[in-house]
Amino acid sequence: MTQADGGWSSPPPQPEQPYTGQPEQPYATQPQPDQQPYGPPYSGAQPDLTQQYAGQPYQGQPGQPGQQYPAYGYAPAPVMPKNDLGVLSLVFGILGVIGFGLLGGIPAIILAKKAREAERAGLANNGTLATVGFVTGWIGIAIGILTVLVIIGYLILIGVMVASEVSY
Repeated sequence: MTQADGGWSSPPPQPEQPYTGQPEQPYATQPQPDQQPYGPPYSGAQPDLTQQYAGQPYQGQPGQPGQQYPAYGYAPAPVMPKNDLGVLSLVFGILGVIGFGLLGGIPAIILAKKAREAERAGLANNGTLATVGFVTGWIGIAIGILTVLVIIGYLILIGVMVASEVSY
């Protein structure tokens, strides 16, 4: 507010309310005689200062001494297992069983052993495929050996028949 002479003046004083000795609580309810107005009385015990406050980080949260925040940027690429050895073992084992015999069975057994070693080292997770490749590889070898024996027997039989029919 300005005065006629251009100076400032303070606002007019407000009339003071008489002090009654009680704070004004227009919405507060009076406690009942059997209730305590402010909760349980003070027991005199010291508070447990070893408990963590609500604002403090809990154990295991980043920011504790000795712990680091996660790195920014991309997460590292997951290590893919070397499952190709087990799969190749199974493929060669199947090839050995369906007719390639020794040509499919021997690589199947070699690859199955390498796949088992990779699984033991924790680099692969397909030990079942390696086992099936190993078994089918041996079956393919057995079929291949039987095929060779049958062919040799057939050739011997033909040779005996031809030799017995020749007359001089």
